[in-house]
Amino acid sequence: MVLNNENEINLKLTQILSYVNNEIDFYKGKISQTLLAEKKGCEALLDVPVVDKAFIKAHHMSFISNDIKCNDIEQVFNINKNFKQEYSFLIQGKKIYAEYTSGTTGTPFAVIKTPKERLILGNYLWKIRRKIYPFFPNDFFYFTHNFSQNHSYDLSMKSLNGINTLNLEKYKAWHILPFQLSVLSSHVREDTIAFKNLKMIECNGAYISEEEKAEYANLFKCLVRNNYGCRECWNIAYDCEEGYLHVNDKTLWLEIIDDNGKRITEDEKIGNIVITSLVLKTMPIIRYQTGDYGSYIGGDCKCGLKSKRIRLLPGRNIIKGTTLYGNIVFRSVLMDLMLECDMKRFDTISVEQTELNMFVVNVKGNMENRVELEKHFTSCAQKHLRINNIKYIFTYDDSKNAKSIFTVKLKDENNSNF
Repeated sequence: MVLNNENEINLKLTQILSYVNNEIDFYKGKISQTLLAEKKGCEALLDVPVVDKAFIKAHHMSFISNDIKCNDIEQVFNINKNFKQEYSFLIQGKKIYAEYTSGTTGTPFAVIKTPKERLILGNYLWKIRRKIYPFFPNDFFYFTHNFSQNHSYDLSMKSLNGINTLNLEKYKAWHILPFQLSVLSSHVREDTIAFKNLKMIECNGAYISEEEKAEYANLFKCLVRNNYGCRECWNIAYDCEEGYLHVNDKTLWLEIIDDNGKRITEDEKIGNIVITSLVLKTMPIIRYQTGDYGSYIGGDCKCGLKSKRIRLLPGRNIIKGTTLYGNIVFRSVLMDLMLECDMKRFDTISVEQTELNMFVVNVKGNMENRVELEKHFTSCAQKHLRINNIKYIFTYDDSKNAKSIFTVKLKDENNSNF
């Protein structure tokens, strides 16, 4: 893996590390002053501890800029909020936005940004989008993060009213989670609807495989791109025309580290994704472990972009007792269930691993023959898992709102593994 614009990266990292060294309590005394004076930010970063969401959440006051630190800031971290909204606050005479997220861990978390910081992050993302097609904000239909749009769309609707309404609108792009897209695709397959204005589907956040992208591109007759990101820093990497994730090296610095915290520089070696924002200062994100796994891809990309390429692995949803990724396996199961078995008359299916050889499968909004559905699901799952003696328990709870297709909830573990 070759570093691009090494001097520029060192300068940007030196600037952000100099700031946090002076203004953020957690980082004071943790960064080499000698390396900062020599503008060797990339080396200085190695002295900084790697942190994750749980650690920042437990020590949030230590990660807030002294410019806005006061008693009033505590109201921002009241996470009893609607995650589908954004909230603004006036702290120390400065306007800030609080973005509330639960991410894939399900743990509520508040992230603070100023209007200027958000503008920088948003402008970068729009530059990427407009290189693909001359999009404007009103061209996008936001199935998620729809904070400013006055619309709602119920993916669980059985009638075609919602889909037909969406089809009549002149939206040229969708911003959507892969799980939402899989649900919507089941309706489209069943009713063979064409979205004539649709130019691109932007899958946000979670991993989506090359096979899935190709399937959705064929189904919706448009481009399908991965927008890998998180609420903390927004975009992390974006698909190029060749289908590779290029790291956003304008607003963040990405590292891959091994389980011992050592920085990985070799191509094709899997490690933990760690990001450092080059923009955020109000609540800096420095050496933040996202929970994802990935590796660098060597060589030059045919698209012409020089930024680093990564291959993302959905490491937070490994099926216990295996090396298989649960979201990949069970999305493939759902694809087979719909395409090969003609089972489409349900809203969502989610799977929980409750024991090493036991899975609880919840079918929401089911209108299939239950015996046939369970038989076909079990058969498809066996084909992809290739594990004997698996017991599947089926439930039909319409009130259950799963955050992911697959989660781990073993009896001897307290944490979900998305």
